[in-house]
Amino acid sequence: MGRKDWYYVHLPKLLIKRLDQFLQTSRAKSMGMSSKPELLRHLINQFLDEEEALYNKMSYVSDVILEMKDRDHVVFTFSNESQFREIVNAAVRRGIDRNQINVLLIYRIESQKFTEALDKFENANLLFNSQDITIIPADEGFYDDGNFSAVPSLRSIRNTVELAKRISKDGLNVLATSSSKLIQQGR
Repeated sequence: MGRKDWYYVHLPKLLIKRLDQFLQTSRAKSMGMSSKPELLRHLINQFLDEEEALYNKMSYVSDVILEMKDRDHVVFTFSNESQFREIVNAAVRRGIDRNQINVLLIYRIESQKFTEALDKFENANLLFNSQDITIIPADEGFYDDGNFSAVPSLRSIRNTVELAKRISKDGLNVLATSSSKLIQQGR
């Protein structure tokens, strides 16, 4: 690809042929594109810019969350309180709409922030009391010696699965922040 910090990527022959054909067009020449690495960098940057612009439309984020299929896993980042609230509210709405228990796998210190973010639900306390929303403390897996184990969280999730079966729920809808903390710690 022309840069040492890029991983080598095998491109399908048809894609290479199409890139070569595009490089011969007047449009490519007007863009200043003369090689496949330049063109790929341009296309990737353009794609990432478009994705970021699309993500910044908050209604789009809600639509993505509400239309997710069961067992889908996504990661969302946010840069302000409004985006955080929109993500939390859409995630909980999804679980309620699908008759699932909403599991907030979060750190104890984040509990109040998440609870306050549920401002679109008139009776958020009733959702907690009815166990439609439950908090599982993610910090149970961190030990004083700096080690981490997912076992306590997994045990709590298994117990919540059993609860879902007992109260005729269709499953769990999990919103978690624990992986972000592990990433911040370099794990």
